[in-house]
Amino acid sequence: MAADLEGFFLNCFIGGETVTVQPDGSPIKNKIELAFGGHNVTIIQRPEIISAKRSEYRGLTVPTTSVVVHNVDVEEREKILHLLRGLAHLLSFATCSDIAFYQWKHPGSRPSGERWSVVARMGYFRPPFNISDGKAIRTYLELVWREYFRLEERRKLPVAIHLFVLAETRSLPLELKLATMFILLENLKSTHAEEQGYPFEDGYYRKASGKKWSCKALLLDMFKQVNMPSPDLSAIVDLRNDIIHSGISQTSGDHQQDIYDNCQDLVREYLLRLLGYTGNFLLYSGRGMTSKRI
Repeated sequence: MAADLEGFFLNCFIGGETVTVQPDGSPIKNKIELAFGGHNVTIIQRPEIISAKRSEYRGLTVPTTSVVVHNVDVEEREKILHLLRGLAHLLSFATCSDIAFYQWKHPGSRPSGERWSVVARMGYFRPPFNISDGKAIRTYLELVWREYFRLEERRKLPVAIHLFVLAETRSLPLELKLATMFILLENLKSTHAEEQGYPFEDGYYRKASGKKWSCKALLLDMFKQVNMPSPDLSAIVDLRNDIIHSGISQTSGDHQQDIYDNCQDLVREYLLRLLGYTGNFLLYSGRGMTSKRI
């Protein structure tokens, strides 16, 4: 017999879209109802999370959210657990927070629940979306879930999103934040090359002619595949070579920060285009106040 399966997430400081009435009679907007993965899903925030001052929780591990998948048969439980893991990854990207799926309950099944130990830290700094806007979060999730699950393994999306979040949820020196973004770009261009069927020989991906793809050319090819305007990658590649090869750079801190901001903007636009998102998102370089439309 079908029953609701409830999952529990850490570090998901998002707003709601619809109002629930609390036991004391007060209304609070802490619920999002959406179609996700072919199922009706309800995201419910703990009431205290809605009014919390996010800066006080940065770097901590905080239970925040329950996610109810309605009318789940026992036979499809594993599929739904995979769905919830994907939802946690997509919310991690949307919030720049290390959101972890750590527990589930499913009455009538055996076992009827499970809980795991996880390592995850709350973040909130300059996310791609206004995380207080439940409608914006719902719209994003409903637009991207199909492509996420289609590309999840092929493009190693959980790894890519983890790297994206890692740079913002750990107290890293700027050089290590940059190195993390460079590794993420390497990951994305590698899975892009594999998806395109480019052969890998003698340490390089190769063109049909046998000539090797340079780092810059392969990144530009990757952006082109999602109809993204070709960016100027010269400063990024030069700093990537400095840091990856020597661990340090003589580039000024301000210029390194500008390059990091640019990397953040490029990665979030690329991933959103890859996932089929259309609409506005927030630029990292805009300090959460400047949006761009895809």
